[in-house]
Amino acid sequence: AMAGLASGIRASEELLAVFAAAKDGNVRFMKVQIEDAAMVVKVSVEIKDDEKSDFEAMGSVLEDDVPCYILFKMDSSTKEGWLLANWVPENTKVRQKMLYASTRATLKKELGTAAITAEIIAVERDEITFEAYQTAVVENEAEKLSLMSETERALKHSANTHVDTGIPTKASYVHGVKIPLSEEAREAIAALKSDAPFSYVQLRVVKDFKEEIVLDKKETLAEGFAAYKSAVCDTTEPRFSLYVSPGEGEDAENVVVFCLYCPEDSPVKQKMLYTTSKSALIEVASELSLAIAVKLEVREPADLTESDMISASSAPAAVAPPPTKPRGPAGARGMIRLPGMTPP
Repeated sequence: AMAGLASGIRASEELLAVFAAAKDGNVRFMKVQIEDAAMVVKVSVEIKDDEKSDFEAMGSVLEDDVPCYILFKMDSSTKEGWLLANWVPENTKVRQKMLYASTRATLKKELGTAAITAEIIAVERDEITFEAYQTAVVENEAEKLSLMSETERALKHSANTHVDTGIPTKASYVHGVKIPLSEEAREAIAALKSDAPFSYVQLRVVKDFKEEIVLDKKETLAEGFAAYKSAVCDTTEPRFSLYVSPGEGEDAENVVVFCLYCPEDSPVKQKMLYTTSKSALIEVASELSLAIAVKLEVREPADLTESDMISASSAPAAVAPPPTKPRGPAGARGMIRLPGMTPP
């Protein structure tokens, strides 16, 4: 059963009465929260200005650590009906996230499903802007695409898109957006294919004047899987990393491991930004003659295991030896230096 119904959470009599009156009244938006097993009206604001100004004013009733529903009356010239916005900040406790996500259907049913003609689920303030509202209410596909950013268009068109509905903290995985790399980032990646004074490069995406992949840090890791895992997961935000793992044996070749670490509780837009820019980073590595043998995507530390790295590596050694280096017998070339790996 839906959590809202199973827990007895219903719309309060006050909420039903206020909403019924608001349909033909001068109310622009209402803030609704779950209190004592009921959905209650916390704030009701009348129409004061144009739709855009009133929508932007709505942001003042949102709290950075308290979830709520917002019912926003749309201008008839935009779309008949009400927008239901589910505001669930990233730092909301998991139980509260689940409660608001599952009770949303109960709210719609009790207010009248036909009255709710558009919806937004937001975990960050930049996901509940007037631009996000416009995208939520337009029905014409061409118009909707015109309102999207380049990254969002890639999300819409990608054949690999996977969107989780429900608790708004899941990633949407897509590929193919061209995001440039800073010169410092390119130099660090290029250095990995030679005898660089470091074995691990970590990169991040910044959005200052434009989206760009920049160098976050570079260092030499201690040998062993534990040191690698610690380096990858030592962040609370998404990061890319490239690690040169030494081969085992005299003729063994180094192997490059790529990882996108995208913590489960990262903001949705951050997840989307990193997953869409992943291919651009891999392409640059290829242009710089750094072949990647192992590609990983990790959501939480428990996801990163030695066996996953081994099974992911079905390709031959990643960094080709210099032309002057003689190739040894096929059976003596050494294996990828990932702890626990056994010869096939």
